[in-house]
Amino acid sequence: MRHAPLAWRTASTAPGRRSWRNSTRRTGGDALPAGSFSLHHEYAAHRSAPNNASHRRIGIGLNYVPTHVRVDSPVRLCAMLVRGEDTHGHFDLVEPPAAERDAAALAVHQRVSDRYRENYQIQVARHERQFAGAAV
Repeated sequence: MRHAPLAWRTASTAPGRRSWRNSTRRTGGDALPAGSFSLHHEYAAHRSAPNNASHRRIGIGLNYVPTHVRVDSPVRLCAMLVRGEDTHGHFDLVEPPAAERDAAALAVHQRVSDRYRENYQIQVARHERQFAGAAV
């Protein structure tokens, strides 16, 4: 099986994880009331109906990693320390925002997002080179 980025089937290749295709359990859907949110593991199969509202739907991804973790990339990523201290220095640390949507917080968010996107593109290209020619 070809391992490809952005495809759900890759989740089944992670140790200890199964994709929905291999599961014999059936699960039901629970509609969330307006203003609610769902919190789940990134490999959990989930979906939602099309957004027909006049406003956009918002998603956020959070990753908690110990400070010894290092990203294999020429892009230096940012992180916010949520407890303890960073003795490894693998990330550029950012402070929590002082106020909601203030100019400084928005500038930090833009910088963090730009670096994340740049790194993501590097990782996708690396993955495609590594698995070029692999059977689908």
